[in-house]
Amino acid sequence: MIKKILAPTLIRGLMPGIILGIILVLPGCDALSVKSALLETCEEIAKDRLRYPSSFDKTSAEEYNNAQGHKSVNIAFTAWNGFKVPIPYRITCVFGSAAQENLPLLISIAWNGRQIRAHELDDIRQKLKE
Repeated sequence: MIKKILAPTLIRGLMPGIILGIILVLPGCDALSVKSALLETCEEIAKDRLRYPSSFDKTSAEEYNNAQGHKSVNIAFTAWNGFKVPIPYRITCVFGSAAQENLPLLISIAWNGRQIRAHELDDIRQKLKE
Protein backbone atom coordinates (compact mmCIF):
# COMPACT_ATOMS: atom_id res chain seq x y z
CA MET A 1 0.00 0.00 0.00
CA ILE A 2 2.76 2.43 0.92
CA LYS A 3 4.64 1.60 -2.30
CA LYS A 4 1.56 2.37 -4.39
CA ILE A 5 1.16 5.78 -2.75
CA LEU A 6 4.85 6.79 -2.69
CA ALA A 7 5.83 5.67 -6.20
CA PRO A 8 3.48 8.04 -8.12
CA THR A 9 4.28 10.89 -5.74
CA LEU A 10 8.00 10.29 -6.10
CA ILE A 11 7.77 10.16 -9.90
CA ARG A 12 5.67 13.34 -10.02
CA GLY A 13 8.20 15.06 -7.78
CA LEU A 14 11.14 14.07 -9.95
CA MET A 15 9.51 14.74 -13.32
CA PRO A 16 10.11 18.54 -13.42
CA GLY A 17 13.78 17.99 -12.59
CA ILE A 18 14.15 15.36 -15.31
CA ILE A 19 12.47 17.57 -17.89
CA LEU A 20 14.61 20.56 -16.89
CA GLY A 21 17.74 18.42 -17.14
CA ILE A 22 16.81 17.29 -20.66
CA ILE A 23 16.11 20.88 -21.74
CA LEU A 24 19.46 22.08 -20.42
CA VAL A 25 21.59 19.19 -21.73
CA LEU A 26 20.25 18.57 -25.25
CA PRO A 27 21.16 21.95 -26.81
CA GLY A 28 24.78 21.32 -25.84
CA CYS A 29 24.94 18.25 -28.07
CA ASP A 30 25.32 20.36 -31.24
CA ALA A 31 28.03 22.52 -29.68
CA LEU A 32 30.53 19.66 -29.73
CA SER A 33 30.37 18.88 -33.44
CA VAL A 34 33.37 17.22 -35.00
CA LYS A 35 35.30 19.29 -37.57
CA SER A 36 37.01 17.61 -40.46
CA ALA A 37 40.68 18.28 -41.11
CA LEU A 38 39.83 20.02 -44.39
CA LEU A 39 37.34 22.33 -42.70
CA GLU A 40 39.88 23.22 -40.01
CA THR A 41 42.56 23.88 -42.65
CA CYS A 42 40.28 26.15 -44.67
CA GLU A 43 39.23 27.98 -41.51
CA GLU A 44 42.87 28.58 -40.57
CA ILE A 45 43.59 29.89 -44.08
CA ALA A 46 40.70 32.34 -43.72
CA LYS A 47 41.91 33.53 -40.31
CA ASP A 48 45.44 34.05 -41.66
CA ARG A 49 44.08 36.37 -44.37
CA LEU A 50 42.16 38.58 -41.91
CA ARG A 51 43.42 41.79 -40.32
CA TYR A 52 41.65 40.88 -37.06
CA PRO A 53 41.63 37.05 -36.90
CA SER A 54 40.12 37.04 -33.40
CA SER A 55 36.95 38.59 -34.85
CA PHE A 56 36.33 35.50 -37.05
CA ASP A 57 32.72 34.34 -36.51
CA LYS A 58 31.62 31.41 -38.67
CA THR A 59 28.00 31.57 -39.81
CA SER A 60 27.91 28.42 -41.96
CA ALA A 61 30.17 25.72 -43.33
CA GLU A 62 29.77 22.83 -45.74
CA GLU A 63 32.03 20.18 -47.18
CA TYR A 64 31.17 18.25 -50.34
CA ASN A 65 32.63 16.41 -53.33
CA ASN A 66 32.57 18.55 -56.46
CA ALA A 67 32.07 17.38 -60.05
CA GLN A 68 35.80 16.80 -60.63
CA GLY A 69 36.00 14.44 -57.65
CA HIS A 70 37.77 16.93 -55.38
CA LYS A 71 36.67 17.93 -51.88
CA SER A 72 35.35 21.48 -51.60
CA VAL A 73 34.85 23.40 -48.37
CA ASN A 74 32.67 26.53 -48.24
CA ILE A 75 32.75 28.73 -45.15
CA ALA A 76 30.64 31.84 -44.66
CA PHE A 77 31.72 34.08 -41.80
CA THR A 78 31.91 37.64 -40.55
CA ALA A 79 34.99 39.51 -39.38
CA TRP A 80 35.79 43.09 -38.40
CA ASN A 81 37.15 45.70 -40.73
CA GLY A 82 39.38 48.57 -39.54
CA PHE A 83 36.39 50.31 -37.94
CA LYS A 84 35.36 47.15 -36.04
CA VAL A 85 32.29 46.73 -38.21
CA PRO A 86 31.49 43.06 -38.98
CA ILE A 87 31.77 42.39 -42.72
CA PRO A 88 30.46 39.18 -44.35
CA TYR A 89 33.03 36.97 -46.10
CA ARG A 90 33.03 33.66 -47.94
CA ILE A 91 35.95 31.34 -48.62
CA THR A 92 35.96 28.22 -50.79
CA CYS A 93 38.90 25.83 -50.55
CA VAL A 94 39.28 22.97 -53.04
CA PHE A 95 41.43 20.01 -52.03
CA GLY A 96 42.65 17.18 -54.23
CA SER A 97 42.01 13.56 -53.40
CA ALA A 98 45.72 12.69 -53.25
CA ALA A 99 47.63 13.89 -50.23
CA GLN A 100 51.31 13.62 -49.42
CA GLU A 101 52.55 12.99 -45.88
CA ASN A 102 48.98 13.31 -44.50
CA LEU A 103 48.75 16.90 -45.79
CA PRO A 104 45.78 17.91 -47.94
CA LEU A 105 46.61 18.83 -51.53
CA LEU A 106 45.31 22.39 -51.88
CA ILE A 107 44.18 23.06 -55.45
CA SER A 108 42.50 26.47 -55.28
CA ILE A 109 40.99 29.10 -53.00
CA ALA A 110 38.19 31.51 -53.82
CA TRP A 111 37.87 34.53 -51.53
CA ASN A 112 34.46 36.22 -51.80
CA GLY A 113 33.88 34.50 -55.14
CA ARG A 114 37.22 35.46 -56.73
CA GLN A 115 40.19 33.14 -57.16
CA ILE A 116 43.26 34.28 -55.24
CA ARG A 117 46.49 34.96 -57.13
CA ALA A 118 48.84 32.09 -57.91
CA HIS A 119 51.70 33.44 -55.77
CA GLU A 120 49.35 33.79 -52.77
CA LEU A 121 48.20 30.20 -53.27
CA ASP A 122 51.84 29.05 -53.44
CA ASP A 123 52.61 30.89 -50.18
CA ILE A 124 49.65 29.20 -48.45
CA ARG A 125 50.74 25.80 -49.75
CA GLN A 126 54.21 26.42 -48.35
CA LYS A 127 52.76 27.35 -44.92
CA LEU A 128 50.73 24.13 -44.91
CA LYS A 129 53.92 22.10 -45.42
CA GLU A 130 55.61 23.70 -42.40
